[in-house]
Amino acid sequence: GLKRMGDGDSSAPAPQEISLRIKFMDARETVLTFPADAAIADVAEKVLESEDAPMHKMVRLIFAGKMLIPDPGNTLRAYAVPDGAVLHAVLSDAPAGLFEHLHANASNEGATPHAPPHTAASPAAA
Repeated sequence: GLKRMGDGDSSAPAPQEISLRIKFMDARETVLTFPADAAIADVAEKVLESEDAPMHKMVRLIFAGKMLIPDPGNTLRAYAVPDGAVLHAVLSDAPAGLFEHLHANASNEGATPHAPPHTAASPAAA
């Protein structure tokens, strides 16, 4: 288990919760709370959830002019994002290719993202 050295011991801070102000491009903002070492990918996901954004949206998070890259191992702590920081959230449409890559190993490689409306087979046939 974890050795607790008394809560006043600041030499090894436990992952505390931090509140981040998320500002959107249309001037709205929201406050979300995260573990101090939350992964950037998790933060982005929470922001999208808070927005009720459609599945094909992606969000870029900007802190102090730097883009926070949601790669494995990239955390709020890795970017030194402090409690009370303001993150700018830029919502955009995910590229169709990326979307397919994420949500399906689409068998139609490089084909148009949407099946043409005039397919002969009825939807039930599939």
